[in-house]
Amino acid sequence: MKKEKEFNPFEKFTNLYSLSKTLRFELKPVGKTLENMRTHLEYDKDLQTFMKDQDIEDAYQTLKPILDNIHEDFITQSLESAKAKSIDFSGYLEKYRQKDKKDKKEISDADEKKLRDEFAQTFKEAAKKIKNEYQNIDPKTGLGVEEYDEIDEDNHKKKGLFKKENHEILTESAILRYIEINIDKLTDSEEEKKKIKEALDKFKRFFTYFGGFNQNRENYYFTKDEKATAVATRIVHENLPKFCDNVLQFSYIIKKRKDKETDKTIEERVERKQEYLNAYNFLKSQNKTTQIKDAESGKMIEASAILEYIFIISYFSSCLSQSGKDGTREYSGDGKHKFFTYLKKGLGFTVRKKELKRISVVGENGESIIEKGNMDVEITVDALDNIKKYDTAILFSGDADFLALVNYIKNSGKKVYIFSSKNNISHELKTGGDGYFDLRDIKGLWGKDLKYREK
Repeated sequence: MKKEKEFNPFEKFTNLYSLSKTLRFELKPVGKTLENMRTHLEYDKDLQTFMKDQDIEDAYQTLKPILDNIHEDFITQSLESAKAKSIDFSGYLEKYRQKDKKDKKEISDADEKKLRDEFAQTFKEAAKKIKNEYQNIDPKTGLGVEEYDEIDEDNHKKKGLFKKENHEILTESAILRYIEINIDKLTDSEEEKKKIKEALDKFKRFFTYFGGFNQNRENYYFTKDEKATAVATRIVHENLPKFCDNVLQFSYIIKKRKDKETDKTIEERVERKQEYLNAYNFLKSQNKTTQIKDAESGKMIEASAILEYIFIISYFSSCLSQSGKDGTREYSGDGKHKFFTYLKKGLGFTVRKKELKRISVVGENGESIIEKGNMDVEITVDALDNIKKYDTAILFSGDADFLALVNYIKNSGKKVYIFSSKNNISHELKTGGDGYFDLRDIKGLWGKDLKYREK
């Protein structure tokens, strides 16, 4: 006789959901191992860290912006190539034009993937061009090799600086040799060249340190599916629909105007357009301002004539890269070198600098240039990248935009303290952290009296 199952009043409440736990393990050196590490890796008792590790991190921070520039240049070359210019977006536009009609033709995932694949080809051709340019370079020495055969008879592998294909050439160790070969193109400063060479020496046979960086940059070139950080996704899924909206809206305006125009109004319009162009060209020739304030954004924009050809779908291929971005000026550290050195060597801080954005504005006293150096993104990225390396975060800002970051750090079990001043702090951020301190109340911090920002 089958035994009746014993009644359990908790069976409907237990063993219903899976539970995952993370186990953390640490290898701690002891005895002679610890002694040897402290001797050979230059252990600093005050900083409680191995200075060799710090040297590697410093070298990484030196090379990281250079590698970012290489990726940026590679993407620009890809998007400005003949292959990119030949991509046909007309089929997409026709389906987009029909999207609100009853007999509309849907823009399918296959349509979008086909366009993304076109951009994958632009990356492939750009990589092939670079690879061919360095096919006669010895990867070990970086020197050109005379009568360099395509096939090495000993191991039957193709010679040349780069071994991988496609954009992956930017994530192989040979990219460090590429930097060394092109160092004169990177900077004119002998001091900077020396710094770069020293950083490169530290990463010989140690390129795995860039593993996380390379994996992150791989996302730029992803085309298989829609991915927010991918270049192809930004173009096909975000920029292209907006451009199509502009094309359709402009064609609607032109049609509406033509339906109302007579020969006389057409003649008057042409005359007004010519007068405007003459005035614009005259101001340009006299180095006068030709910018106007955009009513929606409040930014100063160039008042150049809007030409009809920019609203043709084939023009979209000319808008792919960002090579025509706003003017910038490199941040100057003149006079601050000792201060930055003290922050870095004395206090162990990593000092980050970036180009200042130059924005032209027109006021009562004429045209002037204001400079802006927003570091919000860099602060957020650093805070998230290094979240496992600290228990307490100190944020010097009063911007409410950082509230999401503060909440994320707190939810990760960390403490966050906010430092700002009373006229430069949002209520959300002031109450969002684990504590708020007014910089003006810290005695001995200021070398001279400072005033609060005027409201």
